Amino acid sequence: MNKPSTLSAPERDTEGFTAAEFAMMVGCGAFADMRVELVRGKIVRMSPAYVAHSRRVALVTGALYAALGKDALLLVDPMVALDDTSVLAPDIVLAVPGPLPEGQLPARAVSLAIEVADTTLSRDLGWKAQDYARAGIGQYWVMDVTAEVTHVFTEPNLEGYGKRVVIRFTEPLPVPGYDTSITLA
Repeated sequence: MNKPSTLSAPERDTEGFTAAEFAMMVGCGAFADMRVELVRGKIVRMSPAYVAHSRRVALVTGALYAALGKDALLLVDPMVALDDTSVLAPDIVLAVPGPLPEGQLPARAVSLAIEVADTTLSRDLGWKAQDYARAGIGQYWVMDVTAEVTHVFTEPNLEGYGKRVVIRFTEPLPVPGYDTSITLA
């Protein structure tokens, strides 16, 4: 006689979205009129960029191109898949050399993530730093527009970054993976 058996589906948090589901929604234009990130399974609307923020992003991108050359793999506002439940959009990314994928950039392809903070400083220094570190992003910069300093995070691990230094915009800021630095004043 046959014994009844039960098939069980894999456990899944039905409260949140996966990075793959998020990518599908973005690809279908679900968020065409807004800026969003997937944060630990939840879709979070991002604030629009103010003038000071946009200006600093442009200045930093220009300084990096001037120092690294036009072939540097710099991306502005890319979607970076940190894991299966988080896809963040750093203001600037310096990607590792090599071909870039279409769609979301995997965390392993990011050597430097940069956030420019005017109204988002506590978030950028807090949970975003932890999430970027857990994803293994080698260096993370938070540019504090108000204080005119850059918080440089290095030595990523599962708890966060092991090292943090603060560099004034007037001081040289070494670019990871290159024998050069930029000044942001």
